[in-house]
Amino acid sequence: MPIQYTAEERDAIRARIREAALQSFQEKGLKKTTLADLTGPAGIAKSTFYQFWDSKEELYLELLIELGDRVRRRTVAEGLHRGAGTKDALRRYLYGAVAVIDAEPLYKRVISRPDDLAQLLKKMTPEQVSEASDSGINDVLDFVAREQAAGRIAGDDPGTVLGVLRGVLLLPVHEPEFGDGYRSVLEATIEAVTTGLTTEH
Repeated sequence: MPIQYTAEERDAIRARIREAALQSFQEKGLKKTTLADLTGPAGIAKSTFYQFWDSKEELYLELLIELGDRVRRRTVAEGLHRGAGTKDALRRYLYGAVAVIDAEPLYKRVISRPDDLAQLLKKMTPEQVSEASDSGINDVLDFVAREQAAGRIAGDDPGTVLGVLRGVLLLPVHEPEFGDGYRSVLEATIEAVTTGLTTEH
């Protein structure tokens, strides 16, 4: 018979599991994280994990959805939507995304290791995975489409522009390879990309 916990005990155990999960998912990824990695630090048996989540994928999805909310706030609400013009909006979006990558190791891993999302797809519906991995992407696509229609962003394919923006976000993932010149390279790249994409020069 499963151990019965009080509400306070459940909250504490849940918090310990989530903390262990965040650490392990950041370092090992979803596939290599074991139940022991999640339950050991929480001081519970592996079977007890299932009193809280149906699978490690469900827990990973929960963490990703919460992360997506933070990413969207920093990159879209506090970034893209506060721009003084199209170029500034894109700049704010990119700098916001870089700040999140620096502050959120799990986000950095999701960007650099999409195999975790592929693993998630095996257990979750495409709709659930889409909700977890959006992180404001639809907001960016809508913004780009409007600006292209108005002639303020070059081209007619928002997906291509999004791909260019996401390409910039690979720089923070490879920061160690740039050494002391990383920040200068990042700033020059963001300036070149936002200038190249927009028509307001």
